[in-house]
Amino acid sequence: MIIFLSILLGLFLGLIGGGGSVLAVPLLRYGMDLDTETAIPGALLVVGLASLVGVYLHARGGRVRWHEGLFFAALSTPAAYAAGRIAGFIPEPMRMPLFAMALIYFAYRLIRRGRDGRGRNAEDEVDSGGSADLQVRSGSESGSGSTAGADLEVRTPEEPVDKPRLIVAALSVGALTGCLGVGGGIMVTSALVVVLRLSMKHAVGTSLVVVASNAFAGLAGHIGHAELPWGKLALVAALAVPGCVLGTRLGARMPKKWLRLGLGWAVMLIAAAVLWREMSGAW
Repeated sequence: MIIFLSILLGLFLGLIGGGGSVLAVPLLRYGMDLDTETAIPGALLVVGLASLVGVYLHARGGRVRWHEGLFFAALSTPAAYAAGRIAGFIPEPMRMPLFAMALIYFAYRLIRRGRDGRGRNAEDEVDSGGSADLQVRSGSESGSGSTAGADLEVRTPEEPVDKPRLIVAALSVGALTGCLGVGGGIMVTSALVVVLRLSMKHAVGTSLVVVASNAFAGLAGHIGHAELPWGKLALVAALAVPGCVLGTRLGARMPKKWLRLGLGWAVMLIAAAVLWREMSGAW
């Protein structure tokens, strides 16, 4: 089971640039019987190493926008480090329930985006060389036919960005990643699509630059108050690499709508399992 989940962890990272920590924390906490204080920084190490492999693979395919990725990372990395330092003061019994609450939020966002009523995912059209316009529609538009806003064109590297929204998104991602070891990739991918208006193809590859940077920054913040089993973590990271390679190749071919729905429901189930495990232990 540990081998399967490790490969699946890498698969998620390669497919959508996120989801690795969703599996890594429960895998280390329950599968390897590590305490939460060790599992969270351990997950950051595993995800950081696997993300570097993903960055290399996506960069070879020309799917990394380095300027946007490094700018986002420069904002979020200090927040990840600071949150990692603060995480040591969060009581142990509160960490996994907080982790589960974060998972439920991300699962909701993924499922909602996967069911937002577009017949063919507009982002997939961009990736396959079709229309470059992204229709931003409300979740309830299927009944009224109205849109939530005008067409959102995929941004070229020369166009300006909405810096206030970008700063808020980057700081939030960094803080959540450093504190709970979760949320980086999924939130970064969404921010790159919505705030920086990248195509899904470029958002996935670029998000891994930020995920790796945040993961190592958060890990550095945890080092002072966590003893890590380096051998076990290296094994999980090594097993995640084949999954990341496979996910990168599949991600260029699979509709992102179905990826979001599948991951969203999987994350929701993991959150329910974590809450059940923690609550049953408390009773």
